[in-house]
Amino acid sequence: SDSEDMGIVLSNRAACWLAMEKHKLAATDAWSATKCAPRNAKAWYRAGMAELELGHIGAAVHAARKASALAPKSAQVRKLRNDAETRLVKNANLYQELPAARA
Repeated sequence: SDSEDMGIVLSNRAACWLAMEKHKLAATDAWSATKCAPRNAKAWYRAGMAELELGHIGAAVHAARKASALAPKSAQVRKLRNDAETRLVKNANLYQELPAARA
């Protein structure tokens, strides 16, 4: 369909933005791609990669889990999910160590 084709185009452009380290542009295109083609694992993967680079860990985990559901055998997706979830746990542990968090 036209929507799926646009999803592929946006996902591919997101890959280009990632290669150029333009993470905000990559995230914008990748999220748009997931709306056009919600079963496009590469779009979810690229959204996760961009969000992880931007430090948006929750969004990265969400995207990585979606990619993982669509491409469970992909080593790249597994690595992204592991990296994002590890960062999420580390951030949670850091938050718990803050004195204000205990109050």
